[in-house]
Amino acid sequence: MRPLAFAAGFALIGALAVPSLAFRQAENPAKMLANRTAGPPRECILRSQVDRTKLFNSGDVLFEMKSGPWYLNHPDPCPNLRSDRVLIERSPSSNICRGDTFEVHDRVAPTGYGRCAYSDFIPYTKTK
Repeated sequence: MRPLAFAAGFALIGALAVPSLAFRQAENPAKMLANRTAGPPRECILRSQVDRTKLFNSGDVLFEMKSGPWYLNHPDPCPNLRSDRVLIERSPSSNICRGDTFEVHDRVAPTGYGRCAYSDFIPYTKTK
């Protein structure tokens, strides 16, 4: 019984490691990025600047930042990444970088759909 409680506690800590992530259902990021312009890819983004994260059925992850550009990431391959799922990261790092992994989980059931890795982060700045 004790190992199960420990495992559940660790999973909760992992889920809380990214407290600013809020997930909303959406089909594709094009509409949200319509008034923004893409820039050159970046290898990492600063975790503390992430305001919210959105998952899309296209398999994309959009990081809305507290200030500055938003970042689009397309983890590849990650076939089970959809808007009705959640990401769980277990990293003590202050950055989220290309190659960092996360787990894809169901929102309600304790079902995991595997691990995926982030690709480059494409910045999108507001068009003036």
